[in-house]
Amino acid sequence: MRFRICRLLLFVCLLPAFSTAAAFAQENALPEAPTAQPVTSPQTRKAAYPQHPSQHVAPARAAAEEPSGPHAFWDNENILLFAGVGIFRGLDYASTRNMQARGRREILLADAVVNNSAAFASLEAAGTMTSVGISYIFHRTGHHKLERWMSISHISVTGFGVARNYALTSKHPH
Repeated sequence: MRFRICRLLLFVCLLPAFSTAAAFAQENALPEAPTAQPVTSPQTRKAAYPQHPSQHVAPARAAAEEPSGPHAFWDNENILLFAGVGIFRGLDYASTRNMQARGRREILLADAVVNNSAAFASLEAAGTMTSVGISYIFHRTGHHKLERWMSISHISVTGFGVARNYALTSKHPH
């Protein structure tokens, strides 16, 4: 039973990573090459191949990527996502404490960490900061969609863990 739960949790944790990677790969697929038009007269050749760099027309792909392009790291969407990560980490802390009070045991962390209130709270805070740090790395390297999906995945996985902790039945004798 415990092995089945661990497999389920592993699947749920890895599912957002695989779906994010598949979506990223699909988005970054190369567009089809346009068909070349023969250039016949010198005037059309000059219009097709401008001499000055400022006369070059930006490719259509650049216009399509503009909505997901550069943005400030601490914009409203990221602030809300990071707040969501922090809130769900706090809910994870509370749900784990509640689960332990009902006689259940934590299966993913050592008892020495979970039973120490300061250590467990520090671990939850470190998880939040790690999520923000990885998002920042994605932001700096230009992976702005992955930057957002990092927080969304973190919220989803933590939310599943919180729901699972509260859904478990108590082991106290009645």
